[in-house]
Formats: sequence, structure tokens, C-alpha cells
Amino acid sequence: MYEQGNWQPWPEQRTWAGSLTLPLIGGAQEAPPPAYQPHKAREFTAQDLQGISRATQEQHFALYRGYVQNTNEARNDLWRQPAYDQADSNYSPPRDQRIGEIWNWNGVKNHEMFFQIVSAQPQPLSGPLRDLIVRDFGSVERFLADLKAAAKSVRGWVMLVCDLDDGRLHLFGGDRHDHAVWNTVLLMGIDVFEHAYFLDHGRDRGAYIDAFLANLDWGAVAERARRYGVIR
Repeated sequence: MYEQGNWQPWPEQRTWAGSLTLPLIGGAQEAPPPAYQPHKAREFTAQDLQGISRATQEQHFALYRGYVQNTNEARNDLWRQPAYDQADSNYSPPRDQRIGEIWNWNGVKNHEMFFQIVSAQPQPLSGPLRDLIVRDFGSVERFLADLKAAAKSVRGWVMLVCDLDDGRLHLFGGDRHDHAVWNTVLLMGIDVFEHAYFLDHGRDRGAYIDAFLANLDWGAVAERARRYGVIR
């Protein structure tokens, strides 16, 4: 059986947080804010996946790069042009910037995860992660049935997460990716927006879900779980 670990952020996150110097407030001690550091898009290569063409993958990579660019633009505006005096919840530049940031940043994070967990040579589900799924879903078969039904029921993403408050795995789904359940660790997710499958499968989302599962690299999912301390 698995041994529950204590969650820790990624090493690069610890380094970044530890090196950040916040400006002091008041009088001569006040300092200019540190320069904004944009997110750098990761490089992904199309693979010979089952039921997911190289053309679809290349279009998906381009969409991801757009999310990176839009995230950086939204954060740059927030950092350099805060427009505090214009803030309004009905319509205002600060509202657009905040909504745009979370939409695009989740698009970045979700797609970086998605591209990392599909493989032309996927590893099967096994070991501590399998034990954890059986514990929290009853069986692997029940988990897969839940996953497929959720992926057919929502319009955006279905995520396998570990909730850090109750210590259990959950499948969460939504029509958009700017909504989230806080204090969770994202382990695996399936993009069910039409851009992920329409070129290959048309309206047959079920065929795409089967293709995703055929390419799902559980070894990569387990690595995410180990990295975040969900399993050891």
C-alpha cells in the first residue's frame, strides 16, 4: 500500500519564493517592485499517439502558446498599469485583467500537465497510485467509469486531484477552466473542449476519451503524485 506523504511545492517554486524581495512600505525605505518575470512556454513534440493525430497535437501546442502569451500580457498590465481607481465588478480594465489572468494561467497549467501525461509508450496504472485510486473510488473499474461519465458530462476539463484538506482523491469537472476547487493538487486531467478532438473524431467525444485513455501514461501521473508528496 502507499504511504501518505507531506505536500511540498516544487523545488523551483521554493527557490523563487525564497528569493523574492517584497518592497518595504513607507518613507525612504520604500523600494521599486522587482521586475516582472514572464512565464516561458515549454517545448512539446508531437507523438504517434493512438487516435490523436499530429495535426491535432500541433494545433493544441499553438493554443497553449497563446495562453502563455496572454498570461504574460495580463500580468504585465496588472503589474505596470494597475488602474486601481477604475476597479468595478461590472466592467473595468482591472476586472478584465484579473479574469483574463486566471483564465489564461489555468490554460497554461492544464495544458502543460496534459501534454506531459500522454505518451506513445504509456505505462500502466500500478503501485501506490493504483492503491490510492482503489481506496478512494472502490476499484479501478469504478474510477474509469466515473472518469468517462464525467468527461462526457462537462464541456471543459475533468481533473483527478488530491484534496489537501480531506486527503482523498476526487474527480472534478467543469465547463470552464477558470473555476477551481482550492487547496488541491492536480494529478491528471482530460481536456474535453472540442479543439482537443474535433479534427480527429468530429462529434464523437467517446472515441476521443477512449483514445486519451489508451495514451495516458500513468507513470507520468505517478511522478506528479510523488513530486507533490501525494505518494512516495
